[in-house]
Amino acid sequence: DIMIWALSQNDPQGWLRVMQQDPAEAAAFLDRLDGDFKTHLDRYKYASRFDAAAGEYHRQEGASFLGDLEARLAAGGPQQNAQNETGGLALWGGAMGLLDFAALPFVRQFRIAGPQWFDSRPWPHLHSWLRGFLDSPEFASIMHKYTPWQPGEDGIAFPPG
Repeated sequence: DIMIWALSQNDPQGWLRVMQQDPAEAAAFLDRLDGDFKTHLDRYKYASRFDAAAGEYHRQEGASFLGDLEARLAAGGPQQNAQNETGGLALWGGAMGLLDFAALPFVRQFRIAGPQWFDSRPWPHLHSWLRGFLDSPEFASIMHKYTPWQPGEDGIAFPPG
């Protein structure tokens, strides 16, 4: 909802085109992402906070959604063209947009929970899509790594500068 609201205020790259061209598809995808997948992600990544014995179950259930993303990326999404203008993969319509940028942070977190397992899955398109995001200048600019504060040091004011 926050992404849609913000993009309705300013959408210079056309991320909302999926909401205009296929609102039912977009809504179903976002509901599944923010519903079942997010639930399984939390219970897999934080299994010790929920039911540690069920962590494997939640990993497999989340992997089902990731497998669907792999298939969508491999097929070029519902539209015919899987390559966007930068040569990367996209979930819908040939250029990255709302669905990609809504899903990428969650997929990144799923990988962080078990990188060796994630990287060993037969998901070449998903791996490439995620890697393209993680290696992008945009990601680097929003995920700047700060050194941990130490007593006696000046703090960092936000926004920096």
